[in-house]
Amino acid sequence: MVVKLLHANIAHAALSMTLANFGGQMVGIFIPLLLLTKGVKLWQICLYYLCASLCKLLLNYPSTKFIATAGVRRSMIVGYILNGVQLFILAAFIAHRGDWLMYIVPITMAITNCLLWNAMHFHVSSSVDESQKGRNLAALDSLRNFCEIAAPAAGALVASLFGGSWLVVCGGLLALSAVVPMLLSPSDKKEVATAPLTLSFHNAPPRDLIASFGFNLQKGIGWLVWPIYLAIFLPNFRSIGIITALSSAAAILLLYIAAKRNDRGRNRRVLVESTALISIAHISRIFAFTPLTLALASAFYRMSVGYLVLPWTSAYYAHARRKGIAYIMSMELAGDLAYIVMWSGLGVIAFFAETSFFFSVVFGAAAITAWLTLLIRHEKRKPEPALSLQSSSS
Repeated sequence: MVVKLLHANIAHAALSMTLANFGGQMVGIFIPLLLLTKGVKLWQICLYYLCASLCKLLLNYPSTKFIATAGVRRSMIVGYILNGVQLFILAAFIAHRGDWLMYIVPITMAITNCLLWNAMHFHVSSSVDESQKGRNLAALDSLRNFCEIAAPAAGALVASLFGGSWLVVCGGLLALSAVVPMLLSPSDKKEVATAPLTLSFHNAPPRDLIASFGFNLQKGIGWLVWPIYLAIFLPNFRSIGIITALSSAAAILLLYIAAKRNDRGRNRRVLVESTALISIAHISRIFAFTPLTLALASAFYRMSVGYLVLPWTSAYYAHARRKGIAYIMSMELAGDLAYIVMWSGLGVIAFFAETSFFFSVVFGAAAITAWLTLLIRHEKRKPEPALSLQSSSS
């Protein structure tokens, strides 16, 4: 049903993304718990993600050049293979095969994210039907929500029965299976650059870059710091899995409301409303300590972010459709910088401060920086032809 809503050009990519997301969601929400049970400290978890963010910043430009040379399809295939590899390395670390493996995972994670997200952003933004963009993006997000509902519950079951290392191995196998739909997809033509692709922030307007910085900072706290919070206050696989699954299910309702309003030209209003909800959701997390309040806070955030994703992605892809992959690279660089600033600051706070103070600062900062999202330029509703894989940065 959902797949039928998708444009034919992105159906294979959507199926691959779903398989990879399912494998990733089986593991991702439990990574902090897995690391904490290994004796890793809170500041070391921050350092773990900081290494991944630094590597991604350094690799963003060469990976974008690779996508421009090899094409979207080949780049995504390589990315999905590396996605499985990084999970297998993490499984080996959890199974006590060597502490040094913890430093290899962030590198493979960075390469994976560079290839997959840059390629996916370009592919979807240039292929989706403009007149049905909201519904197409909603269909993609519904697939993601399905993974977020089913995968944490499945992951909790696997971890409870077989242990953490087997949980990560199962996630890695599913992530590798994402290669199959891309292998069966039509080959994309190898594009030739129409202008040099340079490492620069100038391929996107300053206000879009600031918006990307704010969006990614609050998203990083919402998606990566929250599992750390859950692992500390609710340290068992079953409870974390149930809370995550139920809160993700709640997000689907607002997702379709946002999709309909987006296609009616109310994109900006939805962006303002969802940003306000996101800010309130982050503040509510400061007061969540019991299983009930943790579940409510998690559901509130997931519903809010489900409402935000569509207007943000719609505006992002509208600009990327005109500017090409150079715009995407600059926006991703701004996002990488946000993650570096975030994890650097959080690592220092975690090293010197108490846990309660750490999370109060984290969620308070997310509530404030979320408002930077509104700086992204208004989306032009008039459909424009997609550009080639590399376009002028002007």
